[in-house]
Amino acid sequence: PFDIENTGNVEDSFRLTVIQQTASPSWAYFFEDEAGNRFTEISVDAQATKELFFIATVTDSDEYSTFTVRITNKGDSNSIDDDGDGIPDNQRELRFTAFLTTRDYAMDVRLEEGGLDGRTGELILAPGDEETIGMWIRNMGNGDDTAVLELTGLNGIATRTVYSKGLPIASNNEISVPFGFGIWDENNSAFVLDASGSPYLENTEDAMLSEMLFTLNLSQGYSVRPYEMYLELKVEVNQATLTGEGGNLYIVVTSKSNAANRTGQATVSLSVQKIFDLNIIEPETTSFDLVYPESYSFTVQIRNDGNVETQTEIFTSDNMRGWKLKLIGPSDCNQITLSSLECSLKKGEIMLITVEIKPPYGAELSDTFDFTLSVQPEEIGVIGRVNQQFDVTGEPEQGFFGLADDTTLTMFAGGFLLLVGVIFILSRRN
Repeated sequence: PFDIENTGNVEDSFRLTVIQQTASPSWAYFFEDEAGNRFTEISVDAQATKELFFIATVTDSDEYSTFTVRITNKGDSNSIDDDGDGIPDNQRELRFTAFLTTRDYAMDVRLEEGGLDGRTGELILAPGDEETIGMWIRNMGNGDDTAVLELTGLNGIATRTVYSKGLPIASNNEISVPFGFGIWDENNSAFVLDASGSPYLENTEDAMLSEMLFTLNLSQGYSVRPYEMYLELKVEVNQATLTGEGGNLYIVVTSKSNAANRTGQATVSLSVQKIFDLNIIEPETTSFDLVYPESYSFTVQIRNDGNVETQTEIFTSDNMRGWKLKLIGPSDCNQITLSSLECSLKKGEIMLITVEIKPPYGAELSDTFDFTLSVQPEEIGVIGRVNQQFDVTGEPEQGFFGLADDTTLTMFAGGFLLLVGVIFILSRRN
C-alpha cells in the first residue's frame, strides 16, 4: 500500500509507471485502489489523500524483484530538478521489493454477529450513541504474522476504534496474530489461556488435541479449532449527526507481508435514527381480588427498549363506580395526577411503578373493575403507546359461618338477643 497526497488547491491527475525492475524475465504488476479497480492514471481532489496498492505477481524465475515506480503530476509541466535529487520536481519515486518465499501470508475476519457468513453487520444508533462489535481475526497463513486493519467509511458520521483486551490497538492498526490451533472453551465461548494470558497453541490439530487431552486433562466442553484473535470495534456516532444519515463501514484485514490479498473483508451498515420503544413487562397475573374495604397494591415493570433516553408518560384509564387508582413511581418522577406520572427512562432501564387500587366507599356487593395501564413516549405520543389490561374483583367481608357480611351478622345478632330477652321475660312471669 502507498498514498498519493495532493497538496495543491485544485484536483490533479497522476500517472503511475514502473520505470525499472530487477527480475528477468519481468514479473507482472498492476496498480489498484481500495475497491479493486485497476488503473495507470488516477485523479485526486485538492488537499486530499488516496490509498493505493502496487501489486506484483511473483514467479519462480528469481528470488526477488525490486520495482522502481514513478508518479507524475500531469497537471504540472515543471520538469526541472531544482532539488538535485535526479527526479523532476513534478514527479515522485518509490521502490518496492517482492520476495519469493514458501511462507503464506493472509488474514481473515468475521463479525461476531455478522450473519451466516460473518461478513455483514447492522447497527441502528441514535446521535451520540455508541455500540461495540465483536470481531474474530484469523491468521490464514502458515506462520505467525502481523494483521493490518483498514477501516473506511462513515467519515464525519461516526468514529471507529479497535480494542484488544480492553485497550486500543496501535495507531497504525497493526496487531500480531499467531498461527496455529487452540483449545476452544464451549461454555465460555473463548480460547483457553495459560497462566501468562496467552493461548495454548500448536502447529497441528493432532498436536493440540494430544496436549488438550493428556497434558491439560480437558475433554468435555472443549474442542480443538484454528486459533482466532478476538477484537472489539467501537462505533461512536457524532452528537451532531442528523437522524436519517448513515452509511457503510468497510473492514479489510490483510497481512502486513501481503497487502495484495484482501479477501478478509466485512461490512457494517449504520443507520442513524432515534428509536422509541417502551414496554410493560408481562406481569405474572393480571387479575386480583380484594375484600372490602381493604385496598390492594401491585408492582409493574416498565422497560425502555429504545436507543435513547425517553420522557415517559404513565397513566391509567378513568376511575369508575367509585373505584379509584393511584400510581406511585420513583422520587424523580413528576406526579401529574393521582393516576398519571411523567418519568425519564434511560436506554435499557427498568422502572418499577406501584399501582394502588381502592374499592368504592361502603361497597357491599361483589363487583369486578376492569382498567388499563398505558405507557407512551412523550416524544411521539400515542404512536408509541403500550397498553396492559388488568381487572380486580371486590367481595364483601364474609360474616358468621361464612354466610353473611358484617351488616347481616349485626342484624342476626340483634335479633338473637331480642329473642333471648323475650324468652327470659316470659319465663319470669311463669
